[in-house]
Amino acid sequence: TFTRCTIGGMIGNNACGSRTLGYGRTSDNVKGLHVLTGTGESLHLGSAGEVTASPALSALQQVTRAGLATIRTELGQFGRQVSGYALEHLLPENRFDVTRMLVGTEGTLAVATQATVRLVSEPAHRVLVVLGYADIASAGDATPLVLKFD
Repeated sequence: TFTRCTIGGMIGNNACGSRTLGYGRTSDNVKGLHVLTGTGESLHLGSAGEVTASPALSALQQVTRAGLATIRTELGQFGRQVSGYALEHLLPENRFDVTRMLVGTEGTLAVATQATVRLVSEPAHRVLVVLGYADIASAGDATPLVLKFD
């Protein structure tokens, strides 16, 4: 579907396709958002830690503080955990990154009206490596080692 995708759609669902391992998910590449919240606030959200005074963001900080243990143990536990709200980006150790948390919320928390994204160049050369395994379980067991080589 990459020939028909839009930036807004990718931001809405935190798209991650066949090149995710090389380039990351959409949330890894959105550097800033301008959003309208459900309460009518207009906010410009930049990189992690840039938090402006806002009733909506204050409420979000309170929700995060109340659920720290659950957020730390249940969310963001694997790389393709993209459905639902990515509240792990709001943890103090992740510098309350509201921009990354909003990517993938499908407009349920705020409507993005502008986005700043990181662009990447295509590599000059590509390499394909084909590995064979006796069964799917063996292939799965080898995955962590193979991923180390990018």
